[in-house]
Amino acid sequence: MAPLAVPPRPRAAGLHRRRAWRRFWRTRLAVPSAAVALLAVLAAVGAGYLAPGNPVRGNLSDALVPPSAAYWLGTDDLGRDELTRLLFGARVSLVAGLISVGLAAAVGVPAGLVAGYAGALVDEILMRLVDAILAFPALVLALAISAALGPGLTSSMLAIGFVTIPAFARLTRGQVLAVRHLDFVESARAAGAAAPRILSVHIFPNAVSPLVVQGSLSIAFAILTEASLSFLGLGVQPPTPSWGSMLLTGKNYLTSAPWLSLVPGAAIFLTVMSFNLIGDAIEEALDPHRAAEGRPV
Repeated sequence: MAPLAVPPRPRAAGLHRRRAWRRFWRTRLAVPSAAVALLAVLAAVGAGYLAPGNPVRGNLSDALVPPSAAYWLGTDDLGRDELTRLLFGARVSLVAGLISVGLAAAVGVPAGLVAGYAGALVDEILMRLVDAILAFPALVLALAISAALGPGLTSSMLAIGFVTIPAFARLTRGQVLAVRHLDFVESARAAGAAAPRILSVHIFPNAVSPLVVQGSLSIAFAILTEASLSFLGLGVQPPTPSWGSMLLTGKNYLTSAPWLSLVPGAAIFLTVMSFNLIGDAIEEALDPHRAAEGRPV
């Protein structure tokens, strides 16, 4: 009997990605969420070209001007254009989100791989360290680390990255535990493959999908936490614009100049919500049960 023909692996992988991509765009709110996230990215990248004014210099004679044709989103108490500061604030928020999540993944993913595959004493030590971090509320721990390191964007990114490590470590460990005794892993081990190759070639690819989802959700958390730290004076320092520091300024003018709080507040809400919804849409698009059934999400 002739052996069954098996399609080439790259072609099958490419077909799977295309199907997942189509399911993602059919997910409710995927398109508007992606549009909002893309708008935030474009604002951050093109702030120097799109901004109509200077983000740190203002004109006191134009202080607290409401939204108008001259100032689309009004001005703050120092006469600085709110639209300009909003665009440059997007750069701070996205940089903080991406770098802090990258740092967390760079530490948490390898730790989870080692803990899940090595087991026994190594797993016990690494997971107890993770549990020690989880024993503190994430925002409180980030506040403490930022206060210890001193205010600034760098300390904020380090603090956010540190408190985000457990999410990546535990998720990766769970994925390793789910597949480390399956036939394809045992076959690779029996063939003499070294542990680093088994982890990188055979086990890690099975953890990529949930890690992508976790990354999107963690970026939303990082943006919100960075804004919280800046609002409390532990993040980006004036006169550098950030959405959190803009909220700090606006709280003193809630009745006389509400746009100072509404503009950055709306930006934080929409950006965080968009990344959360993108994470949910990716999770549904990569759901193997939906993929097997072939139903739209």
